[in-house]
Amino acid sequence: MADSDDNQQIIPIDDTQNVIERNKLDGWVDLDSKRKAFAMRYIIDYDHRTAAEESGFSPNIAMSLLREPLTAAFISELQKEKGLSNIVTSDFIKTQFVNLIPYLSGQIEVPIVTGSGEQIEARKFYPGELVNVLKELAKSTKFYEDGSSDKGVTNIQINMGDLVGDINV
Repeated sequence: MADSDDNQQIIPIDDTQNVIERNKLDGWVDLDSKRKAFAMRYIIDYDHRTAAEESGFSPNIAMSLLREPLTAAFISELQKEKGLSNIVTSDFIKTQFVNLIPYLSGQIEVPIVTGSGEQIEARKFYPGELVNVLKELAKSTKFYEDGSSDKGVTNIQINMGDLVGDINV
């Protein structure tokens, strides 16, 4: 269910840049408080759905909010103020890699489809994907940048009993 203020006034394309410039000077007066809250929340971790929910919008319209010229310009200004660029930062990438590790190492249950087509939640270990994430994380943190030409060797020990645990299939 959309609020009445979920629909922003439509601005002709010719006037869009003028409206954006005027808003930069006037403190974004044409941007309602919910859209400002959305933009401020969005630049924290670039999760548009969470930003929409936390600012009072349906998560289903989050992408359309990002495409609104005035909202997009406000986000761009916030990024400039905080010294962020429009590209994804290395810290963001590192955070996303770290967030994947519990899923790939079998610490958190994931949806799995059985041979009979039934979907269950179970812990599953993805060794190849985990190694790739760890390699990329090592590259992004310059872990092996010590001036040597030696390749790093990683030994991973996995206790399969801990992974299997309570799974009853």
